[in-house]
Amino acid sequence: MSYHVRVADPATARSDLCALWTRNLEACRAPQRRLDWFYLENPAGRGVVHLLERDGLEAAGPVGCMGIGTRTYLCNGRTVSVALLGDLAVDQKHRALGPALLLQRATRTHAQEHFSLSLGYPNAKALPTVLRTGFRELGPMVRFAVPLRFHTYVRRRMSEPVATAAAVVLDAAIILRLSPAFFASVASFRLENLAAPDARFDELWHRARASFSHVAERSAAFLHWRFLRKPDPGTHRFFAITRRRTRAVVAYAVVESEGRTAHLRDLFGDSPKSIAALLDRLLPTLCFEGHVSASFAFLGAPWLIDLLTKRRFSPRDRRTVVMDWGKDAPATPETLLDRTAWFLTEADEDA
Repeated sequence: MSYHVRVADPATARSDLCALWTRNLEACRAPQRRLDWFYLENPAGRGVVHLLERDGLEAAGPVGCMGIGTRTYLCNGRTVSVALLGDLAVDQKHRALGPALLLQRATRTHAQEHFSLSLGYPNAKALPTVLRTGFRELGPMVRFAVPLRFHTYVRRRMSEPVATAAAVVLDAAIILRLSPAFFASVASFRLENLAAPDARFDELWHRARASFSHVAERSAAFLHWRFLRKPDPGTHRFFAITRRRTRAVVAYAVVESEGRTAHLRDLFGDSPKSIAALLDRLLPTLCFEGHVSASFAFLGAPWLIDLLTKRRFSPRDRRTVVMDWGKDAPATPETLLDRTAWFLTEADEDA
């Protein structure tokens, strides 16, 4: 059986795409909303999809698909359009290496012709095939985690009431460790808990963007779309550290709570000092709210990893980020593959 790949408008291919995602992507619980959000409503521009079809049997419908979403990045001071690859789905009967490679190579070629860069976040199963198409490994997106309360952990190893007593001591130690930095920033900064980003986030982005080599746009419009418009948005809160006199935002974190874990889905600021001040105010706040741990996934600048390490974050799981570029690449391959020059968080992923 032979196959071909064609480019399609997501809006036109809506029924085929939703059927493919429903059959093959368990995590896609709201395919109609996913299509509208990721491909049609993106403030950086509409996406495109590639459909895998059997030769001579086009009327039977596609048996696979892969999508390209659009992101705006600033790379060494130059604004570029970046392809974000995702939504790879192939029906079970057609998952032989040949058809899957055909689909991914066609998508890669399209991205090279129409975008300066391409980024992807494949799972471990898909990674070998993605690399075979020509993508390069940028590096690991590492999830860092820090405990905020210890009762859950010690209860697994000790019986009550010993566990309770040990947890009280350990929790007190955390509070004592976090308190000095917390109170040191009170005189200069406020921590605001916001339901949505406002115009001050635009001011922060325009003020801070030149300090980063390779970073995605973090305007208020992008953040609103990325976290508040997405399917199954959950509850995202925007914690902003602001100057007391002017109320200017100098750093922010987007926090999503799952149970008693606080996930920092994005973290950004105008300087390492501002991000440090944010962490020093945010972590005690999350602790007092009852969270037992916090996590943050990141690939990029060593100074931010150093800030996390000093605040007792430690690496947990990781996933590989892949990259490709076209003729209009904003830098040499060696420069682009320098992971320390990037600033990537979960905000940059396609989910």
